[in-house]
Amino acid sequence: MKTMLMAILILAVLASFAGAQTVKMEWGDDGSTNLGMFWRENGTFVYAFGSENWAEAYVGATYSPAPWAEVALGVGLEQADDPFRLGGWIWLGQEKVSFLHLFEDGGSGPWHKTTLSYAVDERLSVGAIDRSFLGRGAFAELALDEGRSINITDYEGGGWTASLSQSF
Repeated sequence: MKTMLMAILILAVLASFAGAQTVKMEWGDDGSTNLGMFWRENGTFVYAFGSENWAEAYVGATYSPAPWAEVALGVGLEQADDPFRLGGWIWLGQEKVSFLHLFEDGGSGPWHKTTLSYAVDERLSVGAIDRSFLGRGAFAELALDEGRSINITDYEGGGWTASLSQSF
């Protein structure tokens, strides 16, 4: 099963690099390192995320009923005894404020990440987050040059994550 999911992750990344929209590397205070890839076009998305001991991949559909709203739903596989998952998101945003709720269930159980962001200017965003297994916290994201950004999140329980993203 681990080999199959790693193969799905590698194929999704390799097949999508020509059109990948975002590649993300995330580090945690627990020593974890994760790599993710996200691609979205024409009402569809592909998402893959993995670490040394775990991986998941999704495909699905998106729908934007208005320029300030988007919903998505997808099916996926993960490295677990029951590998099938369902996941998606709800995004709402207007001017400087945005809300994002990511959700997954099935396989290893439910997971979520909810953020409320405020764009201080065109390069700096700050906000609040609630994430499964890590809890609530605050984050800052700084847009760098050429589609790169760095995000640092500090959680109430003392944990943190940092990520570097490249958008194409």
